[in-house]
Amino acid sequence: MEKEEKYIEATFGRKAPFKVPDGYFDDFTARMMDHLPAADNGQTAVICDIKPSFWRRYRKVVATAAASVCIGLVGLGAYLHHETSDTGEKHVAEAEVPVTSSYSSADALADYAMLDSNDMYAYMADIK
Repeated sequence: MEKEEKYIEATFGRKAPFKVPDGYFDDFTARMMDHLPAADNGQTAVICDIKPSFWRRYRKVVATAAASVCIGLVGLGAYLHHETSDTGEKHVAEAEVPVTSSYSSADALADYAMLDSNDMYAYMADIK
């Protein structure tokens, strides 16, 4: 940084390049008020109406919605991974229970199609 300051000082010197005329700020406010448009009631008019941005207007609503979604996801995760308090074992779905009977997939198909023994014999007799 000092290198740049030395270069600027060597090139342009220590003299300030700009100067304010003498007495410029003495009646500055009066001249500024003369340039502003006056309202009907004698007060100065609003030159521009600045509206807050979308984020400034709705940031509380967006933050509340985001917090609600996070709480809902945490609650859903806790519900889905719930463990019983007394045994500490996870709930086991019925599909995960090991089958110990001799009930086969052919028996399941027959039950699903509602076939009895006579219907199966009739179908097998027709097959060539």
